[in-house]
Amino acid sequence: MTGYLRSILSASALSCMVVACGGDSTGHPSWLLSHHLGDPPGVTPTGLPGSGIRDVVLRPTAGHLEVVTWGSSGCPRLPDRLVTPTAHALSISMSNGAAPAGSSCPADLAPTTSLIQIPGTVDLEQTITVTLIDGVYGVSVALPAP
Repeated sequence: MTGYLRSILSASALSCMVVACGGDSTGHPSWLLSHHLGDPPGVTPTGLPGSGIRDVVLRPTAGHLEVVTWGSSGCPRLPDRLVTPTAHALSISMSNGAAPAGSSCPADLAPTTSLIQIPGTVDLEQTITVTLIDGVYGVSVALPAP
């Protein structure tokens, strides 16, 4: 294999590892397995004592994350980009929760829980650092292996 071809293949493999993309028929990324209004089962209320509401990241099983975000119940902020810069880190960007064209969102504040499949490039046997990028209540947490 030539050096040029090897570098192209390496760059392609790296880009697949760094950005987990792809979507389904709903327009959501394939790694976003589901979402629903409210906190995850057995967790109430989300947030940190003394700091009010905050986004929360939980690791219910080895291969999944639950991300709880706050915003309008009718226009929830959902994960729309996932980056894995290393085998021990994830960065999850959230949508802005804007209303679709020609409509409006309720002016309430409600939690939405999103279930995310952790990409295969992440080492599930180690602590994972997860950073939520959302411009409102973002958080960075270290989640130990289950």
